[in-house]
Amino acid sequence: SLMNKGWQVLQANLIRYCASIFRRTGLNFNWSINSSSDFLGKIKTLDVWSMRVYDFSTLYTSLNLHDVESSLFEICNLLFNKQYKYICIRSTKAFFACKKYNGFFCFDKELFKKAIHFILNNTYVCFAGFVLKQSRGIPIGGGCSSPIADLYLCFKEFTFMKALLKDKKFSLAKLLSNNCRYVHDINVVNYKNFLDKAKEIYPADHILYRSGNNDRDVAYLDVRVTIDDNKISSSVFNKTDSFGFPVVNFTFPESNIPMQLGYDVFYGQILRYSRIFSDVHAFIDKSASLLHTFEDRGYLYRDLCRQFKRVFRKNYFIKYKFGFRNDIHAIDTLKEHLSQRPY
Repeated sequence: SLMNKGWQVLQANLIRYCASIFRRTGLNFNWSINSSSDFLGKIKTLDVWSMRVYDFSTLYTSLNLHDVESSLFEICNLLFNKQYKYICIRSTKAFFACKKYNGFFCFDKELFKKAIHFILNNTYVCFAGFVLKQSRGIPIGGGCSSPIADLYLCFKEFTFMKALLKDKKFSLAKLLSNNCRYVHDINVVNYKNFLDKAKEIYPADHILYRSGNNDRDVAYLDVRVTIDDNKISSSVFNKTDSFGFPVVNFTFPESNIPMQLGYDVFYGQILRYSRIFSDVHAFIDKSASLLHTFEDRGYLYRDLCRQFKRVFRKNYFIKYKFGFRNDIHAIDTLKEHLSQRPY
């Protein structure tokens, strides 16, 4: 929709605004990340001795719509100016501009605020013959729900970091600059009193709970992080691995799904593993296990090996990361591991 692209433009410019603050102060006012790759890229540069993960018990359904609207309006006031007067949107493109463009739907600040107000205050639910208007919270799974919640929390964090800078609390601001948040999941590095501090950042009805109780072995998004002597190692985290029963995760070639799609899934998983794992032996072990699973489903060993080699041909950084000379060296290492490991 038009507004979804508008949210993206707004958030991209808020990130740029925070980046300019970081260049001047060394403080990160934007905790929001888009993926586990962003998280790994960030912690790679840090000296980490402690890590904790927190999750909002409720977020979407407990949002105060008046506070959300006020916060989003403040973001608009911050970002709209003479240079960025309009958000210009069409199906394939959206950007801030100083003038209107033909063929684009152009929001100025006031029109964008009206659209925000309409979206927040016009959610209706049909139930048992009644039409009910939602007066608190936003619908889970709504087209605009995730960007609204993310931008709202971004503003709360931005405001708090700005206050720390104003009050010259540089040490605390520097520590919290290492935080990462993916919508409602927050990762906090080297700071153990975040639950108390969170009460000053977020509204009282957004309660945070800690996930896990080990500061040096943490699961965040799809990544497991282990800290040993302040050295970080990362691996894939999957909840289903700890289930006491088998879980069918991948397709079978005899299903109605095209066989090539299965090979593409295998390729995507190997690429994902390569980005997450920090240790080559753990990467090869997990890749071998995945190959065995797909082969057991009925996919051809030869074609699976071809997909594995393709990962290294198309993504040179993986080859250098794990110390492989080329894609042949990578597949030979995998085959050797498969020959030595009983299944």
